[in-house]
Amino acid sequence: MGIGDPINEKVQHDFAYEFLTAKPIIDMDLAMPQVDNDYEFLKELLDDFLEDFKSRESKIIKFATEVKTDSKAYDVKKTNSLCFMTDAFSLSQALRKDAHAVKGSALNLGLSRVSSYAKTLEEKATEVVSSKVVTKEKIDTIKNLCKKLQSSTAEVSKEHEKILKKHEQEHG
Repeated sequence: MGIGDPINEKVQHDFAYEFLTAKPIIDMDLAMPQVDNDYEFLKELLDDFLEDFKSRESKIIKFATEVKTDSKAYDVKKTNSLCFMTDAFSLSQALRKDAHAVKGSALNLGLSRVSSYAKTLEEKATEVVSSKVVTKEKIDTIKNLCKKLQSSTAEVSKEHEKILKKHEQEHG
């Protein structure tokens, strides 16, 4: 059972998921030093992050809903005319860039879960772009990550004001 074995990857994935979901959606211990303990500034930055994410979300939704999968592997060099492959490849390029931007912004704001999903999305999209081979497994993995990134960002949107107010009350 080596590193690339499906069983080992499943165990690593399950452990990573449990680790991530155990963390708060906003890690105030990471976020507050980034803003010199200025709650209002952190709130503004979180609002800006969520607004920026909305502009990037259309590509995530498009990939998650419109890119079709089947059991074939498509090689970009040999099948440029295939709509499936072209959509998957071009959207992977766009997702890679957006995921990279989200990853850094989220980490600076203490959004470890969002940052981790964005990092993994960036890595998986990079695999598609650099290998120029699109497979059902790669597309399904990216779709799943898109959904997790959307879900965790929606949780930030829903919870951020409540979390900030609670933290401010606890820490004066």
